[in-house]
Amino acid sequence: MTTHDPANPPSGDNADVGAPRVSDKRPEAGARAADAVKDYRGAWNAAAGGRRRVPRLPARRKTLPWIGALALVAAGAWALDVAYVPSAAPLPASVLGVWSTDAREYSDRRFELRPDSVFFQVGPVESMLLGHKIIAVSQLDSPDGSSFLINYLEDDDGGEPLTFTFLFRSADPQQIVIAGQRDVVWTRRVVPAQRAP
Repeated sequence: MTTHDPANPPSGDNADVGAPRVSDKRPEAGARAADAVKDYRGAWNAAAGGRRRVPRLPARRKTLPWIGALALVAAGAWALDVAYVPSAAPLPASVLGVWSTDAREYSDRRFELRPDSVFFQVGPVESMLLGHKIIAVSQLDSPDGSSFLINYLEDDDGGEPLTFTFLFRSADPQQIVIAGQRDVVWTRRVVPAQRAP
């Protein structure tokens, strides 16, 4: 019995002794060996342009950092909105005072303009005044008089500012005409007292 030693390969006629037998025969076309498995990789690679393409995984969404950044920006905007109230230019002395009208539908109403606030009478008693803080005043002079747009807060909690718009006529007697009430003329009843410096 002959054994095969890989360190000393046999030579001569016995060169194949102990080595696995390799057949030079190729299977005939259409015939398949029972243990053969068809490999589709070659055809798939050829169809894919010569190289195998690995399907990409869906990109991982990075929404968590964006949500955190958005929450930080929103918190900063809220803090600025709450902490910052634009400084109000005080109302000029020419319009300060208590104003009322002789018009029948408003005979039990009046309003008071102060440098930093506006008060409206809300009931038949003169002491029923509701005050509001002024946050901005705009004035536009014209030949008819001075138009004022006052932005004020409805309450101390903030919220959306409300507007009070009127035309001030400096002729004697001084008059105010509120926007939307052209036929109603308001005159000053009480002039505010001048404070000593």
